[in-house]
Amino acid sequence: MDGKNDGLKSTTGPRADLWPGNAVLLVEDNPGDEDIILDMLSTNGIESSLIQRAVRLSDALKRLKKPFVKAVLLDLGLPDSTGLDTLRAVLEARPDVAVIVLTGYDNEQLGQDAISAGAMDYLVKGQITGTFLVRELRYAIERQRIKQQLRESEQFLRASMDALTAHIAIIDPSGKILFVNKAWQEFGMANDLTPRSWAKVSTTLRFATR
Repeated sequence: MDGKNDGLKSTTGPRADLWPGNAVLLVEDNPGDEDIILDMLSTNGIESSLIQRAVRLSDALKRLKKPFVKAVLLDLGLPDSTGLDTLRAVLEARPDVAVIVLTGYDNEQLGQDAISAGAMDYLVKGQITGTFLVRELRYAIERQRIKQQLRESEQFLRASMDALTAHIAIIDPSGKILFVNKAWQEFGMANDLTPRSWAKVSTTLRFATR
């Protein structure tokens, strides 16, 4: 890799519009795989200026500082990071980005672990087409957008409930406490309520609402 650009490269290719203003970051250190994936993207509607590239995790973290990067195609085996730690580092840097893991190994357990760790999908190189890859990118970005909206809505709801002086608790049908607001927490601390006594309170609340 040319040291002048610190492992970061731009791409050239046919112009086509996809997610105006949103970029895809390809993190891949194998030149052969990189060329194949770039060809898949550029020939299936992704404008070349929207494709960012990195060959190391450190390079990727630099690219992720740009807010217009909305999706990452991530190889877990990089020169400076391997395995799920690579995925975790990316998500720690940008929890709002949609990550699709690309690997040369058809390992179902690793795929499940990657998704559990926060990846939107796990795809095996050599088993995907360009059309499929671009479609998965579209879906991943949309799912991540919805997920982020739900997270923001939940944060707003929690903040709103915490601002109230009333004691508010949310319980499920079995009586398990799912959430209590700040006023309830202060009430519990002031009255030395233990987790066990909280369970008793939730049971009382469950029967009181029937």
